[in-house]
Amino acid sequence: MLSVPDLFRRVSLEMCGPVEWLTPLEDTSSGVYVIALVNPAAPFTENLSDTELARWNAGEEIIYIGKATNLHKRIAQFYRHKYGRSSPHRGGQDIKLLKASIRVYWGRVIDCATAERSMIDEFYAQVGALPFANRIRGRRENLSSVSRADL
Repeated sequence: MLSVPDLFRRVSLEMCGPVEWLTPLEDTSSGVYVIALVNPAAPFTENLSDTELARWNAGEEIIYIGKATNLHKRIAQFYRHKYGRSSPHRGGQDIKLLKASIRVYWGRVIDCATAERSMIDEFYAQVGALPFANRIRGRRENLSSVSRADL
């Protein structure tokens, strides 16, 4: 299992937080954020479809990695998002299906897109899969046309 602190260390970012899910994040900096399960050993998959179950990483606490030019605003959008809608935060929306205790961690960084990509790549290198709610590695323009199964 790759822990949240270990992921931040591996990409040389200072970790802030956590805050409990639905707690407003007051930091308005640009940066990256990691959404993690408090207890990754507990089963949370009963509300997931076969498609979502195929992405589930049993035992992993990190379930989503994202970026933001304003962390406060982006996390608030995530909290407000309704599953299945295209906005305000479609990325990572599968988290909305989980009945679990969740925390949000973050790190301040100016180039949030590069930091997000580095974190997702590091997670993939350590775990062999993307975080559960990440469907791409970040910054579409840098991806070739490969399916998730090819990653």
